[in-house]
Order: sequence, then structure tokens, then C-alpha cells
Amino acid sequence: MVKKIGTVVSVIVVLSLLRMTELHSQVKFAGYMQNWFINQQNVVSDKNLEQGVSGFRIRRARLNAKAELNDVFSVETWFEFADKDNILLDFKAVAKLSPAAIVTVGQFITPVQTYESSRQSSSSILFYELSDVAVALSTNMGHGNYRDVGVMVGGQLSIVTYGIYMGNGTGRFNYAGSASTLSINNRKLGDGLMGGRVDVEIVKGLTVGGHYGINKQDSVSGSAYGTKPVSYDRNSYSANLLLDGFGIPALYAYASVSGGQVNEAKTTYDGIVAAVGYKVLPELQLLARYDTYNSTVGTAATQKKNNTTVGVLYYLFKEKTEIVRLGLDYEMRKEEPIEVNKDMVVLWAQFKF
Repeated sequence: MVKKIGTVVSVIVVLSLLRMTELHSQVKFAGYMQNWFINQQNVVSDKNLEQGVSGFRIRRARLNAKAELNDVFSVETWFEFADKDNILLDFKAVAKLSPAAIVTVGQFITPVQTYESSRQSSSSILFYELSDVAVALSTNMGHGNYRDVGVMVGGQLSIVTYGIYMGNGTGRFNYAGSASTLSINNRKLGDGLMGGRVDVEIVKGLTVGGHYGINKQDSVSGSAYGTKPVSYDRNSYSANLLLDGFGIPALYAYASVSGGQVNEAKTTYDGIVAAVGYKVLPELQLLARYDTYNSTVGTAATQKKNNTTVGVLYYLFKEKTEIVRLGLDYEMRKEEPIEVNKDMVVLWAQFKF
């Protein structure tokens, strides 16, 4: 029911925004699509198993609409048509009081996560997907597709870019509406995700930054958490170093989940990412990335993933504006303690308008 209501609301919003274009010339539309062709080979050494996977995927198909009400206030939304169950990504109102004081309310990407998932838009990624630790940290901290429902104050002050956030901490839609067990009426005082991040450009092309956040929930329930109430207390932080647009971030996250149907053992997550690149031509870029992701539940053996990815990226421009991005990535992944080797080739394309 919640999914159906979300879809109906999204359609109404699209039609309303289309109607607004007849009345307000300041409404602007944009979008992009990312397609993958994957060829993957999996080998499990201790069981002598080998499996191949091959196919096409529409990873993202997004439409953006932004209405500037005046010089201060604007409303913006993003729709994701590659997700058939929940197409509304962002719906936010922004008040730009000054470059150093921008207030955002609604559902949007929060600053309480890594640089990759908070500052870098999905349309500007250099590899077919973000690193494992960036995705896992965001999800484990309660985000839904890197997003949450809440309020943020941020902006840029000289060489400092900052964002301070407070929200529900349950991802997209959950505990934001008035339907069934996901109603806001079921939330308790003190529940939520809080934190922020700061990035400082020390000199041109050299930026350091990081984030810190906490997420406490007291006896949440509903389809997103199982049939029994669940309480959890999570915190995370990350640090990053960026040089000429290529990140060498060091990331760490910690989570503790207890109650209900969830394992009461403490769980920790951590990982490191290093990426480098070189533009042979304005249209041609060579890339390489190494990233690790480790997760430990209680006293169980640590699950480890080590990935090495090399890639080539080619850009097509129209009057100096990027319209197409073509990528070819080769990823080598090793997993432990069950020894799994995965070699994957991804040919991907992004089209923007």
C-alpha cells in the first residue's frame, strides 16, 4: 500500500510540474540514464564451483525538475524510473539565505556519509559504481539510496564547505508519512540520524574532509525492520583526501544493532579506497581504483572483500557540455574467509539531457 501511494503521489507531482512549466518559465527539467552490460565469472575455490553471469541492466533512469520561486526559495525533485517500487528519490525545498547559509528540508542526500556518496553526484561517477564501503556505510547508517527525510543547514564559507543534518534516520518514506506501522506517530522523541561533514580546500586542487554521524532508534517496527520492534544505536565517521578531483579517502564505520529479529551481536564495518586517474585527452581518461570492505558480526570471522578496478572513460560533448559518458571497467574481487574470486567486465554508458 505504501509503495502504491508513493507511486501515485509521484505521478501527481510529475503532472503538476509539467503544468507549472506553462505558468513559470523558471521550471527546468534535466535527466540521465546509465546502462550496464555485465560479464562476470565467479570461482569458489574450496567448493570447486565456477559460475558465469552475463546480461544487461538499466542501473539509473532519472528525471529532475527544479522550480526557482524567487532568488531565495526553490523546490526540486528527482525521480528514479529504474526502481519500479519507489520512484521518488528527492523532494526538497531549499532556502538560499546566503552562500554560507542554505537550508534544505524534505527528502534528499544527507552529508552524514562518505565523500563518494554525499558530495559526488551519481551522474559524475568515474567507475560503474561506488566503492563497497561507501555503499555499505550509507545503508548501515539508515539511509535509503543515500537519502533520508529531515533538515540540513549547509553552505560554503571561504575555503570551507559544510553540512549539518538532523532527520528520521530510516531512509526514504519510512516513518515520514501517516500510513500503517510506518506512521510518524510511531516514532519516539530522540530517535533519528544526526551529524554532518566538513570539507576544506587547503590549496586549489587539494581538499581534506570528513563526516561524523549517529543514528539512534528506539523500538522501530514495520516492514522495513521485520514484525518485531527493533532498537539500534549506530555511529560512523570517514576521512578523505582529494587531489585534482581524484579521491584517496580513508573510511571507517561502526554499527550496533540489537532487539527484535536482528542479531544482538555488535557489527563493525570499515574500508579504504584509493583512486587515481589521468586524462590522455579531454575526451579520454584512464582510471584505477583499489578498495577494501570488512564486516565483523560479534565474534564471527571477519568477512573481507578486496577489489582492484581498472577502467577507461570516454566523453562526448556538445558545445562543451557533456552529453554521453562511455566506460569500460575490469574488476578483480577476492573474498574471505570463503575464498571467492570474481572477475567482472562492465561496459557502461551514461546519457544526459
